[in-house]
Amino acid sequence: MKNLFFLALSITVLSSFAQEKKSLKITIGGLKDAKSTILIGVYRKQDGFPDSDKKPFKGYNIKPENKSAVATIADLEYGEYAIAIYQDKNSDSKLNTGMFGIPKEPYAFSNNFKPKFSGPKYDDCKFVYSSEKNELTITLLD
Repeated sequence: MKNLFFLALSITVLSSFAQEKKSLKITIGGLKDAKSTILIGVYRKQDGFPDSDKKPFKGYNIKPENKSAVATIADLEYGEYAIAIYQDKNSDSKLNTGMFGIPKEPYAFSNNFKPKFSGPKYDDCKFVYSSEKNELTITLLD
């Protein structure tokens, strides 16, 4: 009887390792430009979100298709993150800003956080990526 218990426990542990990790799917809405590249920065709390002087933990570039875009991120471990996105309309690989640091290019943050008087904080935009929570919809702001 004791051996059956350990056998059942071993099978359960092995089957949980055999389950495939689900990719993070990010659907990006609010695109007015179907040609310009979208840059996605994924940040951990220690990465200085969304300080443009610091590099994100992971960065991705995607091309929109017909004014919609979906990013499928497979190389990210489950955990807590925040995302900053912008559409690089002039292809200079940086978010261009105007007076008072207000972006001149479409941008967005996870949780669809909309800044009012200052930029977002990590806690405003953090989310947990897991096998149960693996899809986000983020809408660009102009």
